[in-house]
Amino acid sequence: MLDRLLPYRPGAKIMEVHAPLPTRRREDLEHLTYVIDRRISDMQLLATRAGVEPAQLRTLLIRLRNNPAHIWEAGSAEERAQQAIVDQGLPPVATLVRAWSRYLELTDIEVQALREGIREGVVLALLSMPLGQAREDLLRQARAQGWLVEQMRQAVRELPNPPQEERSIKK
Repeated sequence: MLDRLLPYRPGAKIMEVHAPLPTRRREDLEHLTYVIDRRISDMQLLATRAGVEPAQLRTLLIRLRNNPAHIWEAGSAEERAQQAIVDQGLPPVATLVRAWSRYLELTDIEVQALREGIREGVVLALLSMPLGQAREDLLRQARAQGWLVEQMRQAVRELPNPPQEERSIKK
């Protein structure tokens, strides 16, 4: 089953690993832990191969997504990232921007929540908030009540001084 998930093969049918698991059986959680850890590892390797810090990877991927037909200078971080994406068998850049690269921004507690089966979108919605107690409290509440993504987004919007919507970064 894992060979169907990773590595990504263009044109292949793959299971949506970010979809919530129907049960929390031990085997399911072990599989989910493997997938989450593999994504984080893949993104760290991609950053290394592109020659950028992990914190800069998403910005670089946004440039690739926003300029898909651009021919990047040989040896540039963008060109190295494009080659690494192919070599590593990673999914399309849009997927890397939307979710996978964001795993590098998560706290250890948030990564653990993903491993325990909390929906990916619920955890990623927290990234619009600054680090701190409010973010941890919302995660605890989402865990306890089994929130869906829209419930988390609504809770974030209802906070005093809600975070601004994320804007695309272009260079």
